[in-house]
Amino acid sequence: MKILCAGPVQGHYTDLFKRAQDAQAHWIVAVGDFGIYPDPARIDRAARPFTANEFAKRYVGAISEPINVPVLTISGVHDDNRWLAHRQSVNNAEILSNVHWLAQGYKTVIGFDLQIRVTGFGRAYSEATYNEQYGKKSHRHYTRRDVERACSSGPTDLLVVYEHLDSPGIRNLVFATRPKLILTRFQHKNKNYPSIQGIPVVALDRLETREIIWKETGIEGIHSQNS
Repeated sequence: MKILCAGPVQGHYTDLFKRAQDAQAHWIVAVGDFGIYPDPARIDRAARPFTANEFAKRYVGAISEPINVPVLTISGVHDDNRWLAHRQSVNNAEILSNVHWLAQGYKTVIGFDLQIRVTGFGRAYSEATYNEQYGKKSHRHYTRRDVERACSSGPTDLLVVYEHLDSPGIRNLVFATRPKLILTRFQHKNKNYPSIQGIPVVALDRLETREIIWKETGIEGIHSQNS
């Protein structure tokens, strides 16, 4: 099974989907900041210079080109997390046709003949939100309860994490789920680790992708692509 792992895409999907088709990938797994804004007016100020409106155009049918490779993504800071919370409340995690959102701290399975367990842990760390002191931006942050939920989900194959791996609760999550691979964002201001607790880490920058070949015996290869 071939997985195309993607760093922050921020709404630039056309090139991503072409890469996936060229690579004959079976799935795309993204680290968050996927550019999930059904209403372009809600794109936050920091993301506006970088985020395309392709999600909104696909959401309303202005772009009808089918997405032939299924996508799984977690929440980033630069996604409409209030809208995603509503989708979770109505139990609808398929945010576009063939694009699936993995809710905070939950586990799912991708693949058919070979099934890979994926646990998602999105959003950023905030000391106040983590300690249940909620404010206007708390929807962008993970909570202690999110960590507990993810830890209790059990062993996984692929752990997808948005925040830095030294952030509170993350090392506990790695220890509890014991993944075979960790996928996360490349950190420009913090240390990037090639491995954590003996587990390999793939850290991807904006618009960067990496091909992962996964077999029943484990990961056979990790191949870079041009960003």
